[in-house]
Amino acid sequence: MKRTLFLSILIVFFTTSLVGCNNKKDDYELQDKCKKSSEELFNREWKNIEHSSYQNHYNKKLNKCFIVVKHFDANEVYLYDVNENNIYGGFQKYENSTKCYVLEKKCNSEEEWDKLVKPYMED
Repeated sequence: MKRTLFLSILIVFFTTSLVGCNNKKDDYELQDKCKKSSEELFNREWKNIEHSSYQNHYNKKLNKCFIVVKHFDANEVYLYDVNENNIYGGFQKYENSTKCYVLEKKCNSEEEWDKLVKPYMED
C-alpha cells in the first residue's frame, strides 16, 4: 500500500515537472516568434523613418504579441497587436494639444498613456 502510494506520488511529480518544462519551452518559443514578427513589422513599416524605435512583448496572459513604436521627431507613440495588425492606441503630443487613447480609453498625458499600455507590455 505504501509502495503504491509512493509510486503514484512519483508519477504525479514527474508528470507535472515535464508539463512545466514544456510550458516554459512553449513560452520561450512564443516570445522568440513575437520578437521576430515585431522586427519584421518594424523593418517593413518604419525602418526608414529616422529616430524611430520599438519595443516588443509577448503577453502570455492575453496570448498576444505587442509592439510599441516611437517616432521621436514627431512625438508619437503607438501600441500595435503584431499578429492581427491592429492599432490598440496612440499618444501624439502637438504644440497645443495631446491625443491619447488605448482602445476606448482616453488619456490626457504621457503618464496616463504609460499606465494604460503597461498591462499589454507586462505579464
